[in-house]
This record gives sequence, structure tokens and C-alpha cells, in this order.
Amino acid sequence: MDKFTIRDILVFFITGLVGLLLFSILYQTNVIEFYNENRSAIMETSTIILLIGSPIVYLLGHFISSMEDVLFMFGKKARTLAKRFWVFKPLDFLFNGYRVQTLLLEFEISTRDFWKMYSKAQINNSSSISEYWHIMSDLFKNIFTITFFAILYSFWWCNYKITILFIIIAIGSWYRSKVFSRQFVLSVRDINSVLSNPDDKKPG
Repeated sequence: MDKFTIRDILVFFITGLVGLLLFSILYQTNVIEFYNENRSAIMETSTIILLIGSPIVYLLGHFISSMEDVLFMFGKKARTLAKRFWVFKPLDFLFNGYRVQTLLLEFEISTRDFWKMYSKAQINNSSSISEYWHIMSDLFKNIFTITFFAILYSFWWCNYKITILFIIIAIGSWYRSKVFSRQFVLSVRDINSVLSNPDDKKPG
């Protein structure tokens, strides 16, 4: 199993599963009722359901990932407005605080230089740990994305208990995405430093 297959499973398939889970929570009564009414048929056709459902879940993960582009656009607009009006700073933090691009600004690394460093690490077969952090960052970024829209949906329909649950999930996924993004940036920076100075030795 190559690293691209692993990335697909971790990011898109698990993202799709989380999307299904949130849907099931939103419509738990209907889901439970449907399962109880069709339990025998579901058990008898479980293999077929698994074969058909797996690619559907995978494609759902891709769809959710594409929804992240919407939050990215919100983030760009919020950052522009935050430079002029302080009231938009919380939105800038919400939509951009967990992103690699924001952390690059914090560490004063240009986006172009960073991806050059990452490519250099990949060429030298030294990027495995960075790729892990990158995968996990993308996974939790997608989980935050679908949870964010689930919050809006549940709040719109006045389902406040579920809204609170989704807010907790969103906070956790946002934070984990930021942690993994930070680790991704730091690992690429450190690996590039080692590759650029192979004769340097750690003290002690």
C-alpha cells in the first residue's frame, strides 16, 4: 500500500465516514427507524452494501474536502477585512488560525519557499514524518469543515442540543488541525535545515 493510498483512506474515506456520522446524528430518529424496519434486509445484503457504500463514502469525502474551498474563501475575505476593522479578527482567527498559510506567516516563511523545502525533502526521501503531519492536518481540517456546516444546519432548525455537540467537535478538530499544521511546518523547516547543512552535528 503506497503513501497515496494511505492518504486517500485517512483523509477522504474517514472524512466521508465522519460526514455520514454527523448526518446520522442529525437524523438519528429516521436512521434508527429505518434500520429497525429493514434490519433483516440490511443483514442479508451487508456485503453488497459494503461494496457499494465504500466508494460512495470515499466520494463523499472528496465532496466535503471541496467544501473546504468555501471556508478558504471566507478566510481570505475575513483576513482582508480584519486588517481594516478589528471586529473581523475573530472570523480571521476562526477561518485561518489552523491553516498552514497562517503558520508560515508566524514563522516568517514564504509560501513558495516552504513548498520548495517540502519538495526537496520528498526528493531526498526525508519527508515521511512531514507527510504524516500533513495528512493529519488535512483530515482534521476536513472534519472541521463538515462540522462547521453541520452547526449552521442544526442551528437553523433549532436543534440546539446537537448544535452544542457539533460545536464541541468543531473546536476539537480545529485545534487538532492547528497542532498538526504547526508540526508539519516545523518538520519541513527542520528537515530542510538538516539537508542544507548535512555536516552540522547536534551538540552533545
